Amino acid sequence: MNADTASSVRIYSPGQVGVACLLGTPLAACCIMALTYGALHLPQKAKRCLIYGVAATTVVIASGFVLPDSVPGPAVAIGYTVAVYQIARQVQGSAVATHRASGGKIGSWGFVVGVGFLGLGVVFAIIAGISFLLPQ
Repeated sequence: MNADTASSVRIYSPGQVGVACLLGTPLAACCIMALTYGALHLPQKAKRCLIYGVAATTVVIASGFVLPDSVPGPAVAIGYTVAVYQIARQVQGSAVATHRASGGKIGSWGFVVGVGFLGLGVVFAIIAGISFLLPQ
């Protein structure tokens, strides 16, 4: 990626992925990671990342229904956020560093927060739907 291309392409840092995850589950984080893969012209990795995000969020939602009330929800959220952040750091960290070193810019924090809240809304709607369908 040359300097002109790097300056026009926006990718997202592992920290931004972590914030999206904390706000909107792994689904939001993987959407942000997929955008970075897309900007890096790695469409197969972007698609795989989205599949992993759906799978991980499904596990998070399902665990919320089966874990005992004594398990603190915020601890679970912090746990999967740290895991997703570390994964983002490992698989995209060097690409982000190279991008920034060649004059590239990091995507908007506002966009990241928006994706996080959108992910939260999607997950809330899914949980509300499941709760409505389950017998009391």
